[in-house]
Amino acid sequence: MIRHHYTLEHIVKECRRELIGLYISDCFTQEKNILMIECTAEKHEIWLECSLDTYNGSFFLKKDFARARHNAKDCFSEILGQQIRDIQIYHHDRIIAIHTTSFILYFLLFSGGRAEIILCDIHTTPISQFLSHHDFSHKNIEELYKPLINQIKKYNGFNCVIFHNDTFNHSTKQLYEDIIQYSKV
Repeated sequence: MIRHHYTLEHIVKECRRELIGLYISDCFTQEKNILMIECTAEKHEIWLECSLDTYNGSFFLKKDFARARHNAKDCFSEILGQQIRDIQIYHHDRIIAIHTTSFILYFLLFSGGRAEIILCDIHTTPISQFLSHHDFSHKNIEELYKPLINQIKKYNGFNCVIFHNDTFNHSTKQLYEDIIQYSKV
């Protein structure tokens, strides 16, 4: 089952093995709720496909893919040319982060209608989102992250996540502290 955390950990390990060191050369969508990221290095090419579909969400690598000439929309142009430095999954969460030279791309996966992909700068300041087209210029970080914090709480509801006592897992606490830290800047 793709939504099982253990399966996602193995997918992230495979992505790390295949993608670290490659450069992002294309990022677009041509189907509803599906983001395609082309990663290349010299003659090596691999595609990362992420579907945020409510019922059939997915996150996997493809060797071959052809971009449609029509009906394709460029996304996250800021990350083009960026080298992938690391890929991680938050412990006990369905949040995968791709770290590039200057940006972090967060994939909030498998949460029904609340799935999202958020592009942040290296300091986790949000720049843009895939599904929701928010204008980030008129909001502070705390306002922007309030839905994310609520999603994290919902993702971890079965783990009794309560941020003000000791019943949370470390990575969720660290993400929450990062969010709070940057909201005070």
